[in-house]
Amino acid sequence: MHLDIRARKLLIVAVRDEFQTPATGVAQSWARAPMSAAAAHKTLTEAYPDRFLLGLGVSHQPMVEGLLGRDYSKPYSAMVAYLDAMDRAPFVAAQPATPPRRVLAALGPRMLALAQSVVVKAFLLAVIALFAWHAAHRILCSLHDVGIHKGLAAKLS
Repeated sequence: MHLDIRARKLLIVAVRDEFQTPATGVAQSWARAPMSAAAAHKTLTEAYPDRFLLGLGVSHQPMVEGLLGRDYSKPYSAMVAYLDAMDRAPFVAAQPATPPRRVLAALGPRMLALAQSVVVKAFLLAVIALFAWHAAHRILCSLHDVGIHKGLAAKLS
């Protein structure tokens, strides 16, 4: 299997420092196939259990339409389909011993709700303090709703 340049760089970071969590930041979903993203995600998780963190996002309309020539009219629906395709992607290499971890960049309420339903954390990018407070409140409520105890919630924040 060939890993993209970002995955190769993360492998180097992970090998050098066992105490840091290598993460992608926000990998643009439009720029790579879900099967490739899922394979790299699982490969890195298998190599470094509970250490690798995949960040995903839909980017911004000028970038997606202008540079990539893709339709940005339904970014939420596109992300739902992308995450579903990642979850269904075949993977024939060694399965990771721990579940792959991912976060989702969330700018609006629908994407934040999606982040709550499919991941434990959400990136809050370029938002005002009130929205950040609202988002944090929703995330903490969802942690309570699914029965995550205070110790784990503190560890995740």
